[in-house]
Amino acid sequence: MNEDLGRILEQLVNLPRNKQNEMIARLKAEGVGNFFARKPEDVAKDLTGMFLVRVTDDSTTAGQIIDIDAWAEPVNDEKNAHYYTQEPGRIYMYTSRRGEMMAITAHEPGKAGLVRIKEIAVGKSVVTTTKVIPVFELDYTFDKKMINDERLYLAKPTVSLEQAGYSVRRIDPKEKGLWVAEYKLSRR
Repeated sequence: MNEDLGRILEQLVNLPRNKQNEMIARLKAEGVGNFFARKPEDVAKDLTGMFLVRVTDDSTTAGQIIDIDAWAEPVNDEKNAHYYTQEPGRIYMYTSRRGEMMAITAHEPGKAGLVRIKEIAVGKSVVTTTKVIPVFELDYTFDKKMINDERLYLAKPTVSLEQAGYSVRRIDPKEKGLWVAEYKLSRR
C-alpha cells in the first residue's frame, strides 16, 4: 500500500466522525483537479453518462448527464476570461441571455477552458442548461468552489454505458471558435 495513503487512512480512522467527513470532503476536492486538468473535450466526453448529485439537509437530487459541451480558451471573451483559467474542477456560475447557468473549469496546465452541462436526465424528465441551477437547488455560494464536496459531486454509473445499451456521440462544431465539441448520450 502507498505509504501516504496508509498514513491518511490511519489518521482518518482515529478522527471523530465530523472530522472524518471534513477530511473525506477535502480529499475528494483535492483529487478532482486531476480529472479536470485535461483538454475540455476529453473531460466532456468522460462526464457524459456520469451523475450529478446534490445533497441538502432535506433531500438528494441526482441526474445523469446526457448532453455536455466543451469550450476552449476565450478568444474574444475578456469579461469572463478569468473563469476559464480557474483551477480545473471549479464551478463557474453565471447569467446569460437565456438565464442562470453552470459550467466547470477543465483545461490542461497553462491553458484555459470549461465544460457546460446542457442536459441532465432527472427521473423521467430532461433538465436543460438553465434549469440545472433551480432543480439542483444551487446558489452562488457554489461559484468558484470545487465540484466534489459533500453537497455537490459527480458519480460514475454502477453499470457501464455500453452494458446499459448507450453510446456517447461526438458532435463537432461547424465553425472553429470557443466551442470545440459536444457529447450526447444516446441509445444504441
